[in-house]
Amino acid sequence: MPLPDDVSRVRSRLRGYDRDGYLPFLEKLASDDRECIRMWKALERRKVGDDDLWVTSFLGAVQHAANYPDYHYLSPRKQKNLTKKIMKAADRLISVLDENGLDCHVIYLDGKNFSGFYVAEEFNDPDGARHYAKKEVLASVLIRHLVERAEQEITSTTAPRATGNVRAIMFARALAERHEWQYHTPLLAVIATATNRLFDTSYEQGDIHKLIEPQPPRL
Repeated sequence: MPLPDDVSRVRSRLRGYDRDGYLPFLEKLASDDRECIRMWKALERRKVGDDDLWVTSFLGAVQHAANYPDYHYLSPRKQKNLTKKIMKAADRLISVLDENGLDCHVIYLDGKNFSGFYVAEEFNDPDGARHYAKKEVLASVLIRHLVERAEQEITSTTAPRATGNVRAIMFARALAERHEWQYHTPLLAVIATATNRLFDTSYEQGDIHKLIEPQPPRL
């Protein structure tokens, strides 16, 4: 049983031009072994339309699920330490800027000659630039907003309790969520095969079922 024609066609196309970086994933997932072929056949049965977009759509989901920012994989303690480190660095930067009179106004202009974000103090007439600005904010305030956003992003993520391959587990969970939304079923065999090929694991469908079960919050 060969790979679906759509998969082979997409692989040939990506070998010529891989704009989105999908080829490394496809090369690992498009081998001729039985599990990979079954995986692609299962996805093919659920495709909509006559094109090969279902292949690149799956590759995009795989790429996203395999490449979360590093803070997603940290334990709660390390996440807390990272947040403290960012806040400490921001406090120090803001203090140095203030002590040396280097805080400045970041402004947004949408004029004919000036369009985009600028530092008002770099204009010959800073007050005039601020007058015409559509938006303005002190750099120190902007730094505070960035820190608040970073803290929200870090604290909103929870790495798995498991001590094994955290990246593989989070990958499996992300694919399961995507499949539930798109197909109304997690496609456990598909997730197991994709995870095993990318992370050198040996999960069975039952293992994936346990991994994607909702986890109680960690205190």
